[in-house]
Amino acid sequence: MKKWFFIGIIIFTNILHGQSIFTMQNGHFRICDGKVTDSDNGKTKGTYDHNENYTFTLSIPGASKISLKFNSFCTEKDNDILRIFDGKDTNATLLGKYSGSNNPGTVSSSDSFITLHFISDKSVSCSGWEAELIRKIVPPKAVVLTLKNVVKCSDSIITIVLDQAIDRDSMNLTNTEI
Repeated sequence: MKKWFFIGIIIFTNILHGQSIFTMQNGHFRICDGKVTDSDNGKTKGTYDHNENYTFTLSIPGASKISLKFNSFCTEKDNDILRIFDGKDTNATLLGKYSGSNNPGTVSSSDSFITLHFISDKSVSCSGWEAELIRKIVPPKAVVLTLKNVVKCSDSIITIVLDQAIDRDSMNLTNTEI
């Protein structure tokens, strides 16, 4: 019975894990994995809408690279355009500008951010796109802690020096008792 229970949990976790789908919209999103698609806001199911203008930034803490592997791609050629940038916003280096039915293939950033900007015009739309998110995570380097001064039994505060900077998003500060 226990064996089947654990197998069920693994299957259920994989099902949930495999269904992370992020649709095109305005905003910054911190994610780990999943798929990125067009907005799916069109009048016909599975298409994007007219007059869209979205900037969608993805970040994966600890990633040295984010890749989008396009499984499908179709926009109105030269009028509905997806631009992909290597960074936190549209001021970053342009990785590519895509429209029509030529699949972009795999597009990769050089760090933990990638930004998509999509504009559609007022008339024709197409089926849009779906891309798989692939990430390369750099294993963290162990931090060396050093006490700044000698600790006495009566001290209620101690100062610790780290040998490297730590991203504050990676910290979990809680009061713990020893």
